[in-house]
Amino acid sequence: MEIEKDVPVIQKEAGPFKKLVSEEICDKLHEYAKETQINKIISLAPEFTVPLNDAMVQEGKEFSFECHLIGQPIPEIVWYKDGISILNNPDYLTTYINGVCTLKIEETFTEDSAKYTCRAFNIHGSVETSATLTVKGNLIYVRILLITSTYINI
Repeated sequence: MEIEKDVPVIQKEAGPFKKLVSEEICDKLHEYAKETQINKIISLAPEFTVPLNDAMVQEGKEFSFECHLIGQPIPEIVWYKDGISILNNPDYLTTYINGVCTLKIEETFTEDSAKYTCRAFNIHGSVETSATLTVKGNLIYVRILLITSTYINI
């Protein structure tokens, strides 16, 4: 003989999740992670992420070299023209803002044709990138001089 029993169904409500790690410990872990990342950043030798590129410009035009750099502590920057520092040279404007190194020549002359080097250094090392600037002379002036000198020789 079979006996039927009514078994009541009990529904259980989902309770709040238990915290396995306290908020205080979690905050300390996040702070440690931030400090660790900062310490990694502090120990970064300079490195060019975008180097200089060779260029050609017409005489009399404005020209700028640009390269991108990372490094921590913030690297010191020195620009060179054919191996000679151009620091404090009024013919050149140099800037280093947010990792972008720029050398600007307001008005180019054929004498500006040279190999330019940007050197970056900090306590962790140094690095440099170089490129050649070729300034093309104005052919109109050359032709006028040739024509004038031809008439003078007659």
